[in-house]
Amino acid sequence: MKKKNTNNCYYSTPEYYFLDYNIYRKCYDTCRECSGIGNQNDHKCLVCIDTFKKIKDTNNCVNSLPQFYYETSTEYRPCYESCQTCSNDGTSDAHYCDTCRNNYYFLEGTKNCYDSVPQHHYLDQSSHSYKPCAPSCDTCNDGGEMNCLTCLYSSGYY
Repeated sequence: MKKKNTNNCYYSTPEYYFLDYNIYRKCYDTCRECSGIGNQNDHKCLVCIDTFKKIKDTNNCVNSLPQFYYETSTEYRPCYESCQTCSNDGTSDAHYCDTCRNNYYFLEGTKNCYDSVPQHHYLDQSSHSYKPCAPSCDTCNDGGEMNCLTCLYSSGYY
């Protein structure tokens, strides 16, 4: 096979090229190996060049951490949807946020971020986190027993 725009013949696919109908064509700049002609939106990388990593579930390689992602030894992986930055793959039960996205707040004692007040909690303005209401409160504006907006009737409080 010949490399495009050269007189060289090759027995196997050289790095940074892919085979396209008996002609080796250049991969996108971020790829060591690729599946076709890439572009800015789809690099078509199978393997990244040195110092670049793949973005999980894409064929794109980048050399810096994308926003809302975290870095592993082999790739950049997406954070859970509520996280600005994170340390691990998140689930609906365990978000693993290091920081929350705008207008999201930590649930006290967790690494979970929410954009609305969870049941039996209130938004503490000083800590910018959701803290638990007193046990007698269903809803509250502070953690004390005297700050209930509504009582937890199902537990016998009135």
